[in-house]
Amino acid sequence: MPVQPRILSESLWNIIEVGQQEHLAQIQRAWLAYFGRYKPSLKVRPGEPDDNTFVNFIRLLVDKGVFFLFGKGVDFELDELRETEAEAWLEETWARNRKMLLLQKLALNGAIAGHAFVKIQRTGNGYPRLVVLDPETVAVKLREDDIDQVEGYEIRYPSRTPDGKVVLVRQRIAREGAGWVIIDERSIPDSPVWQEVGRETWPWAFPPVVDCQNLPLPNSYWGMPDVTDDLIRLQEKLNFVVSNLMKILRYHAHPKLFGYGVPHGVRIRVGPDEMTNLPQGAKVEAIAPRADFQGALDLYRELKRAMHELTQVPEIALGRVEGSGQVSGVALKVLYGPLLDKTAVKRQTYGYLLEEINRRLLVVGGHARYEDVRVKVVWPELLPADPKAQREVAMLDLQLGVSQDTILRSLGYDPALEREKQELASQDTAEALLKAFDRGA
Repeated sequence: MPVQPRILSESLWNIIEVGQQEHLAQIQRAWLAYFGRYKPSLKVRPGEPDDNTFVNFIRLLVDKGVFFLFGKGVDFELDELRETEAEAWLEETWARNRKMLLLQKLALNGAIAGHAFVKIQRTGNGYPRLVVLDPETVAVKLREDDIDQVEGYEIRYPSRTPDGKVVLVRQRIAREGAGWVIIDERSIPDSPVWQEVGRETWPWAFPPVVDCQNLPLPNSYWGMPDVTDDLIRLQEKLNFVVSNLMKILRYHAHPKLFGYGVPHGVRIRVGPDEMTNLPQGAKVEAIAPRADFQGALDLYRELKRAMHELTQVPEIALGRVEGSGQVSGVALKVLYGPLLDKTAVKRQTYGYLLEEINRRLLVVGGHARYEDVRVKVVWPELLPADPKAQREVAMLDLQLGVSQDTILRSLGYDPALEREKQELASQDTAEALLKAFDRGA
């Protein structure tokens, strides 16, 4: 049986379906790999040095993919011509939910588990709360003839009673009439019996949970994660090669000295800061190391290159630019091609999630009807650009008729905020002129 995640007791672990157990174990393996918790590659005898070395590229590559998706931010538009009251409310709602941090957590969950979940909670201040759910805690009930139709969500996670006993907390979100009902339950310690502790009616036709696949995976509800078992095995092999290199260096990095003609009991000092004084007729020679360091290094580089290819994160995306020289815009797109392709696919899956979250937020906040609202997700440019060339192109676009708002967004500015700053600057200038006029200047 796979390793039990978190603190589930044996009885609570056994009430989870076998298929769910396998899925949870896969997620757990991915998290352990992300945090660099690998088994040692080499056996270490008591009293001997430990040459096991862990070079965790998985976390580095996953974090880069997450940054490419949400690191530069994302904007939402309800009306492309003006900022409406509903759009301002939506922006404030995201700000209260720490938009960028929330999206980073969401994408990291998706990269590890293959699926991302967000729950909308009503609050008393008029701005709903967004909660990123741990995919390990979510079970989904699907329609028998359609895996894309969710009939209910079940959120389960372990907790402890005041006396330290393990209980399982469960929240069931199920259809009830035209809306949904949210039922909170707790298990009796070390027992599969549930007790209802709360019930809430969710009056809308959509559930309070929104989810999406990380990468598309047909014929499956759960999506494809970035961290797969084959990638974990490749990382383990890379750790093995690096550990062996460390052991080879420790034993064979220096020449092995030997001597003959040296009387028994005579000690020869060979330190770099000492003078060697040999008895008459004695000799000291060295055996040159014969370990194939270059072959081991070549294998390390090949395994590392394979990790970049599997994850579709090229070395240049991590700042490796040796020998590339001045790279043109077209060449940069070619070098970043795999990561751009992967991110474009994720923008489709997570883009739907963001659109759906915004639609439901506006309905819950009383600013729109679900069938009437459409939200556009505005993604930033992915590739780094030359600021001077970027602004020269922007000026050409302005002459061709592109709006100033569109150009400012493409350059990373907030058009509404820039207008407010300009108005404040104009007011300050006008006040300064009036004061100068009053003084007779």
